[in-house]
Amino acid sequence: MAYGTESIPRVDKICGPGNIYVNTAKRLVYGQVDIDMFAGPSEILIIADDSAVPEFVAADFLSQAEHDVLASAILLTTSEKLADDVYEAVDRRSEKSLRKEILSKSLPTYCAILVVDDMEAFSYQSVQTDQAYTLHHHLDCSRQRKRGFPRNQGKPL
Repeated sequence: MAYGTESIPRVDKICGPGNIYVNTAKRLVYGQVDIDMFAGPSEILIIADDSAVPEFVAADFLSQAEHDVLASAILLTTSEKLADDVYEAVDRRSEKSLRKEILSKSLPTYCAILVVDDMEAFSYQSVQTDQAYTLHHHLDCSRQRKRGFPRNQGKPL
């Protein structure tokens, strides 16, 4: 894309997220073609209560965890039943995934399902302002969204 071919002209800009290999490729052609950014590993924070559908939460969880061995997915919930059901769904789905090898590394290393007693004790802003961990994706699957929490968020470019 950066150089084109005999039949396809070179591109002006390369855009889009990717894993460590995509970032390495972008670094190799940076300066010869414009790029959007060097994206880091993907991550998601899912806030959910007992009204969430475990299969949907598991799908969102895995949608980020499968990107890269360094990707992170976190479920924060007040429901032990939801936590258990999502864990089972993630386990079942990851076994069937075409990206099973990546998931076998990202899930035990950078992913977590956390059950908390009180969602009010958790501060979205504290996660957002932590220099070491700024979320690219956030999804609130609870009946009552906490004030200050966006419903769905993607990282602005």
